[in-house]
Amino acid sequence: MVKRLAADLNLGAKIVGCPTIREEDGLAMSSRNLRLGEAARGTALVIVRVLTAAAAAIARGEFVEGALATAGAGLRAAGFHTIDYLEMRGDPDLQPMRRADRLGGLFLAAWIDGVRLIDNCPVAGVRTVAAV
Repeated sequence: MVKRLAADLNLGAKIVGCPTIREEDGLAMSSRNLRLGEAARGTALVIVRVLTAAAAAIARGEFVEGALATAGAGLRAAGFHTIDYLEMRGDPDLQPMRRADRLGGLFLAAWIDGVRLIDNCPVAGVRTVAAV
């Protein structure tokens, strides 16, 4: 989306994407992590596990809605009572995806211990799913 914006506005800037930088334990690196208590910090590690599992399920052909429902349930069970968004969006247009019919990524914002954490996970090897 940022690349498209830069091109549309003729900014002349080169946008270089990179993978999410993670702490040693897998949590997406952020200054907000310092605000987490010890227990919440441990719980926050659930994020990368549920996103990775959902991405793998979708890549295997599971419907996006089902994979996201399972991920959301896992997050809530771990203690994330407020999930601002948990979605699959297309690459590169970031349009919402209901079916895994093109490449995409999972995006999440959720609250724990009064801290809003965000993360994302690419979905590799997406198969075309026939319309139902």
